[in-house]
Amino acid sequence: MSLSLRQPKPRPKPKLKPKPKPKPKPKPKPKPKPKPKPKPKSKSKPKPKPKPKPKTKPKPKPKPGPKLKVKVKSKAIPMAKPKRKPKIKPEPCLVFTFKT
Repeated sequence: MSLSLRQPKPRPKPKLKPKPKPKPKPKPKPKPKPKPKPKPKSKSKPKPKPKPKPKTKPKPKPKPGPKLKVKVKSKAIPMAKPKRKPKIKPEPCLVFTFKT
């Protein structure tokens, strides 16, 4: 077993390099929006729109004659309480009178 008498060499110190500064990124320039070109106006006449047909049938005109007047008579019913049995509603009666 032999001992080495040589001394270890000192390690070289690493040289400190200056850190590079970050370069500012150039801002993108906004692109100009294209203006819409006006369309040339045509000199053609406007087409007439079709009229919508009525869905309901036209009412027939009344013929001249004796006019009937109809009256509906009904009596007011008092409000029924929930505990009591509800009263039977009277049927409305029709009264025909001739207008002269």
